[in-house]
Amino acid sequence: MKLATNKIPYIRLAFSMFLLLPLFILTACTVDQNSSKSFSSQVRPWRGNVEAYYQLACHYQDRNRHREAVEEFKKMIAIDATDIRAYNGIGISYDALKDFPRAFLAYDKALKLDPRAGYVYNNLGYSYMLQKRYNEAVMAFKKGAEQQMDSGIKTKIENNLHMALALSEKPQIADTRPGDIDDSRSTSLLATDFAEATESDQDRHIRNLMIRRDPLAMRSLSRPNDTREEDVAIEVTNGNGVRHMAKNVGDYLKKRGYRVVRLSNADSYSYSKGNVGYRADGQETAREIATLFPGNVDLKKMNGGSKKDIRVRVLIGKDMIPYKKVFSEDQG
Repeated sequence: MKLATNKIPYIRLAFSMFLLLPLFILTACTVDQNSSKSFSSQVRPWRGNVEAYYQLACHYQDRNRHREAVEEFKKMIAIDATDIRAYNGIGISYDALKDFPRAFLAYDKALKLDPRAGYVYNNLGYSYMLQKRYNEAVMAFKKGAEQQMDSGIKTKIENNLHMALALSEKPQIADTRPGDIDDSRSTSLLATDFAEATESDQDRHIRNLMIRRDPLAMRSLSRPNDTREEDVAIEVTNGNGVRHMAKNVGDYLKKRGYRVVRLSNADSYSYSKGNVGYRADGQETAREIATLFPGNVDLKKMNGGSKKDIRVRVLIGKDMIPYKKVFSEDQG
């Protein structure tokens, strides 16, 4: 009996903790949900950076870094699920990686979004060629050649069609090709060359025969006329200490029609994050420039300063260092 009495305080303590346990659980869940929301808001893709992700994806593709390219294309889709350039690009990269089922799914999605995208049919056809499914390649190339497109793209698709016909089960129908097909070796591979191509040759052919995007539908690299602020003077300043960074970014902007008048070094090389500063008459230009850089670029209103002619100031922080090669080896 005495032993049981000694246990009573412990039983009461355990019971009290049991009653308080839901309060701890609820508090923890509430904090976790708030933290989750805050984290989600930080990592949610910013809608202005589709072009920046596209530029980076193309950069990776041109260097055969296709897995990294796919990740950048996926970031585009997270922002705009209707951008067929992203699906087309994913298809090209998966073909280079010999992951043909995923490549097909990407092309199929692109064609569902735009059934008239002749250049996507071209790439689907070439994907079939890589798999030696020549009859299906013929069908895809024919479908692509039927679409309205730039004459140079049309010629390339017709050349690819002729090559597929020559390798198909009925090569005799190759004689039915259009009369204006360019048979020169510079624009059309001989069917025998393709059939005997090594993997390294095929990687080169992917770059030569596949079409990254439709030139007629391509978003112009130049500035839109309806938002143009004439003669906006721009300064690019290096805030991360990487050599030639300001020059490379300045050239990157010049190619896109912006008036970069000054390159400079910031008061410190320790800026962890860059930004785009602007005066009132350069705000629209600042917004445009911010969309050209990867990540969420801050916009800041400029107050005072000795350089009165500068309407927009691009400060390059350490967050831009991973993209140095994108600026120095610009796709243009």
